[in-house]
Amino acid sequence: MSMYKLIKENANGWLDNIAICNEGKYISYKELLELIELVSMNFLTCYEGNSDDVVGVKCENTIESLILIISLNKIGITYIPLDTEVPKKREEYIIKSLNLKLIIDDIKLKKLFQNKNDFCRLLKKEYIDHQPIERIIYYMFTSGTTGKPKGIPIKEKSVINLSNVMNKEIFEKHNKKLTVGLMAPIHFDASVQFIFSTLMYGHTLHVIPKSEKLDPNKLCTYLSLYNIEVIDCSPRHIQLLNESYLDINKINVSHFVIGGEQLYTKYLKKYIERIDKSRTIIFSNVYGPTECCVDSTIFHIDSNQIRLFEEEVIPIGKAIDNVNVFLINEKGMVDQKEGEICISGINLTSGYLDKSLNKNKFITNHKINSEVYYKTGDFGKYTKERYIIFIERKDAQVNIYGNRIELDEIKSVFDKIKGVIDSYITTIKSDSSEFIILYYSSNEVLNEKNITKFLKDFLPEYMIPNFFINIESFPLKSNGKIDTSKLPLPFKPKKSILSSKKTLFNEIIEIFNKYLPVPINVNKDSVFKEMGGDSLIATRVVSEIKKQVDIEISTVDLLTSKSLFKTIQNEITKFEKKRDYNLDKIVNNIVDNSIVSNSILKQNIQKNKATEIKMGLSNSRIAKSSIKYGLNNIINFEYIFESSSDINLLINTMINEQEIFRYIPRYSEYNYYFSNYDSNVDIKNIDFIIDVSPFSLLKKQKIIDNVKKNLNFYVKERQYLNNLMYLFSVLKLDSSTYVFIMSINHQIFDVKSNDIIKRYLDGSSPKKIESYANYNSILVSNNKIKYRIFSDSIFSKEFELACKKINDKLIRYNKNKKIERSNPITILVSVNENQYNNIFNLLLEIVYEILSEEFKIYKVPIRIQYNDRSFDKYDFSYTIGNFSDGIPCVLTKNNCLKNYRNTKKFINMQEIRFRELNESFDTIDYYYNLSPFSLNFIGEVNYNVFEENFEILGNRPYSIKCFINSGYLNIIFENGLKNINDNILKNIMQQYNIFSFGKIEH
Repeated sequence: MSMYKLIKENANGWLDNIAICNEGKYISYKELLELIELVSMNFLTCYEGNSDDVVGVKCENTIESLILIISLNKIGITYIPLDTEVPKKREEYIIKSLNLKLIIDDIKLKKLFQNKNDFCRLLKKEYIDHQPIERIIYYMFTSGTTGKPKGIPIKEKSVINLSNVMNKEIFEKHNKKLTVGLMAPIHFDASVQFIFSTLMYGHTLHVIPKSEKLDPNKLCTYLSLYNIEVIDCSPRHIQLLNESYLDINKINVSHFVIGGEQLYTKYLKKYIERIDKSRTIIFSNVYGPTECCVDSTIFHIDSNQIRLFEEEVIPIGKAIDNVNVFLINEKGMVDQKEGEICISGINLTSGYLDKSLNKNKFITNHKINSEVYYKTGDFGKYTKERYIIFIERKDAQVNIYGNRIELDEIKSVFDKIKGVIDSYITTIKSDSSEFIILYYSSNEVLNEKNITKFLKDFLPEYMIPNFFINIESFPLKSNGKIDTSKLPLPFKPKKSILSSKKTLFNEIIEIFNKYLPVPINVNKDSVFKEMGGDSLIATRVVSEIKKQVDIEISTVDLLTSKSLFKTIQNEITKFEKKRDYNLDKIVNNIVDNSIVSNSILKQNIQKNKATEIKMGLSNSRIAKSSIKYGLNNIINFEYIFESSSDINLLINTMINEQEIFRYIPRYSEYNYYFSNYDSNVDIKNIDFIIDVSPFSLLKKQKIIDNVKKNLNFYVKERQYLNNLMYLFSVLKLDSSTYVFIMSINHQIFDVKSNDIIKRYLDGSSPKKIESYANYNSILVSNNKIKYRIFSDSIFSKEFELACKKINDKLIRYNKNKKIERSNPITILVSVNENQYNNIFNLLLEIVYEILSEEFKIYKVPIRIQYNDRSFDKYDFSYTIGNFSDGIPCVLTKNNCLKNYRNTKKFINMQEIRFRELNESFDTIDYYYNLSPFSLNFIGEVNYNVFEENFEILGNRPYSIKCFINSGYLNIIFENGLKNINDNILKNIMQQYNIFSFGKIEH
C-alpha cells in the first residue's frame, strides 16, 4: 500500500481535523484529500512523461509544496526535492543524472492548483491502483568525495517504516493529537520523518516559515504563538534558543526531536535551566545518514533525567524497528565495545545512483550480517546500557550544523580555479562554532569575492569555506605530508580598533568584536560571514546588543548583510527615529494584554446565570446609535494608588459587587437588553497587571497617556453587542504604586462613579451597595403617569413659559442649532475647602447673572445635569452606574439654589427621570431641547475631565461645563460670551468672601 493510500484510509477517522497549517492558513484532512485529487489530476492532464520518470520539486516549504509531494506519490511519480537556491552547476549535474524532464517551481506549482474539468486517463488510473511497495519514493543528493554530489534513491517501504517508528517513538508518548512543527526544508531529508508520519497518524503539521527559523527570537515567538508541541531540530537550534533574550518558558514544545550532529549534554542542561521545573520536556536524539532514510537509532531523555545526566554527550541510542545497527572494528569484525557504525534493514537504500561508489560502502558479508549493510564512516562505542555514543569520523567528511559535507568535494571544485597550484581544506572549532578553512597557493593573486562567486555555481551556501588563506608554500613534515600545526590561523589577536569616545556605534562594534573570531576592520566594509560569523554568533551578538543598548537587530540581517557598517548605521538611525514608535510598541503590548485579559474576564463572567434587563427608550436609542455609528460617549478614568494588597483581589471584589461590570448588551426579538450576570466571578488568576517600573518617570507618563488613548479607541471601535462595556489596564509603577486606567461606556457610568472605584482600589469597599437593576426599574416604570404629574406641575409650566420667551428672543426654530457668542471663555474662581458647601449656590448665582446679562432675560430656563443617587426607596450612593439626568429648572435672582432644590425634590419624590419620560422620544426630546442652556457640574477632579471626555454632555446649543481642580472653580462657557459685567461678578464674589477670580478666553 502506498503512503498516499495509508494517509487517505486513516484520514477517514479525522476528516474535520486540521491537517496542515502555516502562518494562520489551515486545511482540514478532507480539504487535503480533495486538493491532492485536484493536483494529481491536473498533473496527469498536463504531463506527457512516463510513469518511471523523476520530477524535480524546487519549492519553498508551503502547504502547497507538501500537497504536491503527496500528489506525486498518489500517481506513482518519484520526486527529487531541490533547494530553491541550488547552485547552477549542481542542478545541471542532478538533471543529467536523473534525466529530469520537469522541475516544478513555486510558479508552476500555482498552476497545478487551478481548477480543471479534465479527468485522468484510464492508463494512469490503473497505474495508481497498482503501485509496487519496492518503488522509489524520492531521491536525495548529498556531498560526494569525487567532487560531485551522490544520488541516493529511497524506497517507499523505508518511509512507511520510518513513519510507523515516529508514531511509536514520538506521538504515542503524548496520547493526544499534536501540533507538529516542521523545521527542516523539503530538500533536506530530515523533513521526511515528520511530513508523512504526521499526516499518516492524523496530527497537525505546522510548516514553520523560513523567515522565523534563522532568528531564535522570532522562532521563540512563533512557537509560542502557534502552540507547537513537537518539533524537529538540530543541536544548533537548541543553542540558538538558549541565546534568545526572550522567555523560552512561553514555548509550549514538550518534545524536541533532535538530529543532524553531535548533541552535547550542556546544550540541554542550559535549556532546561531556563524553564519551569514543573514542566517535563522530552528530548529524542536521532541518528542516521541519508542512505538509511533519515533515522536509524533513537535515544530518549527528559528534562528531569537531564539534570542528573553526567555524560558529556547524549547517546544516539539503539536501533529503531526493522533496522539493524552494529559496530565493526578495524579487523572487520563485529565489536561489542567500539567501531565503525554499520546499518542494515528495511530503511537502507539499494545503493548510489552512480554504482561505482557502492563498492566500499555497501557490503555483503554473511559472516557479519545476512543482509547488505552500509558502512557509515562514523565511529561509535557502547555504553553499559548498550546505547551507542557517536565518537568521530576518520575520513574527510564533516558534519556542520546538521549538514554532512565531504571536504574533498569542496577541494575538487576549488582546484578548478585558474591559477591554483595546491590547496588544503580543514575545519576548526572556536567557542561552539565550526569553520571551514581553505589554504591555497597560487601563481597569481586571487580575489576572494571572485573565488566565492565561482564556488557558488557548484556548491550550496553551507559548503562555502568561511576563510580563504593564501600561502606561498605549504609547510611539510619529514614524511612529505602537510604540517598542519604550522598553518596560519585566520583568527588574529583582537585589538581595540575604535576611538575611546563612547558612542552608540562604538558600543555596538565592541559587542561584535567580543564574539567574532576576526575583529571588524573599520577601514572597509566588513561582511559578517567573512569575519567568522555564523548563526550562533549572530544570536549572541543580537542578544547582547538588545540587552546593552535596547536595539533589535535581526540575525537574518546580519547573516545576509553585505556591509556590517551599513547594517549597524541603519539600525541606529531607525532606533533614534523610532523612540516614539518603540513606546507605541510597549503601549500596544499593554493594550493587547488588556484586550486578552478582559476577554478572559468576559468568559468567566458568562459562565454564570444571567438576568435579562430590558433597556428603556434612551438606552435603546443609544444602543442603536452605537451599533450604527460606533460609541461616541466614553468616559476615561485614571487613578494612581498605593497598595500592598492583592490587586486582582481588589478588582475581583469590585466586579462581583458592582453589577455594571457584569453587564453585556444584547438584542433579541426586536428589543435591546442588558444581560446581568450573577456575581460568582473568579478572576484572581487573570494576569491584569503590567510592570512598567523599569521605565523612567517621563516614559511612564507617556505610556499612561497612550494606554488611555488606545483603550478609548478600542472601546469605541469594537462591536457594541455581546461585549463588556469597558476595557481596563493596571500598570505597576513601582513596588507598591499602581495606576488603574479604564475606558467605559457612558451609558452605564457617570463621572461620580470614579470615586466609588477609587474606594475599591484603596481597599475600602462600600458596606451597602444597592442593585443597579433597581435603578433600571425606576427608569422604565410608570413613565406615562410620571409625565402627566410633571407636565401638570407648576415647575413644568414655569419652565415652558421661560423657554418660550428666550426662544422667541433668539428666533430659535431649530432647537439643535448652536448659539455662538464668541470663542469659549472660562471663568476661574479661587475657592478653598471651607467654601465647598456653598460652591453650587455660588455657581448657580454666577451662571444666572451672566446669562441674564448676556441674553437680557429675568428668568433663566436651564437644564441642569445632575447625578443624584438618593430616592425614597433606594440609596445608590455606592452603586457604580450612570445616574445622570437633566432637571429642567428656572433660575431667578437670589433664588437660584432654592428653585433648583424645590424642583429636584419634587422630581425625586415622583421618581421622575427625563431620559424615559412618557415612554416617548417626542416627550424626552421636548424637555431635553426646550431650553438652549445646559449646565453640567461634576465636582472636584484632578484633571480637566471635559478635555478627555468631551462628548459626555452631548452636543448642546449653549452648554456650560464646570468642575473644581487645583483650588479653582472652572466655569466654561463653551459658546462664549459677548458681554461680561465684571462689577456684577465682583458683587457675587464678595457675598461669598472670594477675592480672587479671573477669566480666560480660548
